[in-house]
Amino acid sequence: QSTGAQRQLHLVDPATGKVNAEIAYAAPPNERAAWLSFDSTTGRLFIATPRTVIVLRSDGSQLSTFRLPSSQTVEDVLFDPASGKIVAMSLERPESGEVAGVGGVMTVFDPANGRQVTSVSFGRKPHQMTLNTATGKIYIPNGDASVVWSVDTSTFIEATPLRLGDSVEQVAFAGNGQSVFLSSRLGGSYLAEYRPGDGTFETFESGTWPIPVQTTAEGDRLLVLNAWDSTLSVYDAGDGHALLGNIALGLPDGSTDRLPAMAIDSSRSLAYV
Repeated sequence: QSTGAQRQLHLVDPATGKVNAEIAYAAPPNERAAWLSFDSTTGRLFIATPRTVIVLRSDGSQLSTFRLPSSQTVEDVLFDPASGKIVAMSLERPESGEVAGVGGVMTVFDPANGRQVTSVSFGRKPHQMTLNTATGKIYIPNGDASVVWSVDTSTFIEATPLRLGDSVEQVAFAGNGQSVFLSSRLGGSYLAEYRPGDGTFETFESGTWPIPVQTTAEGDRLLVLNAWDSTLSVYDAGDGHALLGNIALGLPDGSTDRLPAMAIDSSRSLAYV
């Protein structure tokens, strides 16, 4: 919410769904907050707009603020608790006849002072970062190319291309981060499991356009929302990837194809779509 430069965070009790508090904070006017991260060790909140990162104390008072590169279009921002760094993924803006969305750039910042630590250029049309906190790897799907980029957060030196899938949309983890589940839809709708420990890769059947993929907190179930079919599939995340069931959402086929979202409440065995 915003009124001029005044914004609010809502603190929600997940057990009751009730708002316990509203935290007011200041933000640049005419900039919409798009990303939110929390540092459980220090209690800091990180709010990012496409132009600015705001670092807050838990009461909403501001610790610092710094600008993101103005020459690039920011696609995603996250906080890495292991390195204590803010990571922004951007696209180079096209010029001189270049194709839009070609150049991907990961830029790393120290939130204590807002200084840029390093940057890595890679790929075509990256659109989302997913952090595997168990292994210290960030995975970045490469849009419509058959590559997933892997970045080691201990160094942030380079992005390693992994030849996985045809059009990976999202990434989820199980087995303490040792199983990486991927979904592909443009080169054919299917799911895949990548095991970084030994580099093996196995595909298995999905519904049509499996876009949101998530695992339960225990890591024993993989939930997949088949956007075009309007169904929710539940798989065994172990060997064999057995399909345990399909749940119809009751919506017309093809009506939820604009990158829908899903959240899982493992404590109560509920999925919110």
